[in-house]
Order: sequence, then C-alpha cells, then structure tokens
Amino acid sequence: MIEIYGKAATRARRVLWVAEECGLEYTLHPITPNTEEARDPAFLAINPNGRVPALRDGELVIFESGAIALHLARQAPGAGLIPADAADQARHEQWLFWIAAELEQPLWFIAKHKSRLPEELRRPDVEAACMHEFHGHLAVLAGALEGRDHLVGDGFTVADVFAAHTLMWARSWGIELPATLERYMKLHRGRPAFEATRRWDA
Repeated sequence: MIEIYGKAATRARRVLWVAEECGLEYTLHPITPNTEEARDPAFLAINPNGRVPALRDGELVIFESGAIALHLARQAPGAGLIPADAADQARHEQWLFWIAAELEQPLWFIAKHKSRLPEELRRPDVEAACMHEFHGHLAVLAGALEGRDHLVGDGFTVADVFAAHTLMWARSWGIELPATLERYMKLHRGRPAFEATRRWDA
C-alpha cells in the first residue's frame, strides 16, 4: 500500500493530486510541518528534513514532491502524466525542475520569513525582492502557456500539476496573475482529481 505523509494544505497536495489522477489507492498520514510530529524520530526516519510530503511504497521510502509525483505517475502509465516521447520527456523535466527551483522559491522564501524560521532570523523586508522575482517567473510561464492548455504536448502532465498548484498558492495570498495563467489555473483546478483531494482539507 502506498503511504503518503503530509497535509493537503501543503505541497503534499501535488502528490495527492497525482495519486488521484492515476487512480491509485493510498493511505494519508496527516503530518503537519513545523510541529513536534514532524520532528518525531519515527518521521525523521522517513524524511530526515522533517518536511512533507514523503512517501513509503513497500520497501521504497522517498521525499521531495517531484520525485514522489514521478514515481506515482510511473505506476499508471495509462494516465499519461509523463509524456511518451523522449524529447517531450526532457521538456517535461525542464519545467518540473524549473517550477521547483525557480517559480515557487520566492513564495517559499517569503513563507519562511513569515513563519517558518526562528523569529530572530526572520526578515520581512525580503518580500519586495521576492515578489519582483516571482513576477518575472510568472512572465516566463505565461509566455510558455500563451494559447495553450498544457506545458508539454497536448495532454495534462505532472508539470501541469506543479504549475497549477503553485499558481493556486500565489492566488491564496491574493497575488494577481496574468490572464493567461488565471485561465490555466482555473482550468486545471476544475479537474475531478483535484476536487478529490479536497476530502483531505479538514
């Protein structure tokens, strides 16, 4: 049985979304980040970073949402969440790594300085620089999605899960999105598999 660790209100949502798109059966362990349960030795044995999501699938134990999502997508190739064409696979990995390394990082940096870091280390003045960087990344993404519904090829992929989820994160903070990205986010937020993840919101 696949076991996923994390709360839906975190980046674990991406992993849950992929599992739902693939029709996989799984158990969710609702570990809350930055709490004693996330620092418990039993959980640190699964993810020594003390963060979510993490996954146990039989003998396999992994962390990092991108790695988990790709592992799950490979369990259900019929779902088409990883492109079949080799060149499209390379483009898919490009976008997936870019989302994790570039698009979401300004948001994560702001979040750390708002609540995650020890209070004496927080720097609220970083927000303006982070937002400047984030809007630059939004422009790159909007250019790639102009006139398109998907980042790679003509089908929904893991990269779309990650891009749409990051845009939802931004909108939850009241950040305005370019019209292209607002349309893209709403399109994919309406997918049944995303709606299925809402049962974990409580």
